[in-house]
Amino acid sequence: ISISITLLFMSGKMQEGVKTTLSTLTSLGVELNQSHWWVPQLIRDYITPFMIQQHLSKMEAKLAGLSNDTFLSYPVMTDPSKIMAMELMSRLFELAFFAGEHSKMLFIPSKMIEITLDHGMSPLSPLA
Repeated sequence: ISISITLLFMSGKMQEGVKTTLSTLTSLGVELNQSHWWVPQLIRDYITPFMIQQHLSKMEAKLAGLSNDTFLSYPVMTDPSKIMAMELMSRLFELAFFAGEHSKMLFIPSKMIEITLDHGMSPLSPLA
């Protein structure tokens, strides 16, 4: 599926690629609010600075009690569906950057960190 999504993005079929990515993430158990992706007016209306700050504060609180040693000793992520979800979210992050959807870029790494904390370290965890 990863190759199919990459081909959609590279062929300029961004909307189709995003829909495929989001539906695949949902089937892997990772929920992102699909109805608000890539629709500029909805993005402006839906994601407010307060929401961003609230989300980042929640993640900061989760991370506050963890030391570098804790992270270095974290177990390895073994769930194939979560490993695939991390790969898809890293691709979605790249797409958000190139599409200028900077408000979305704050949520993707935060979700990746959440998955890392719940399921262990993957090779893509440091990107988050």
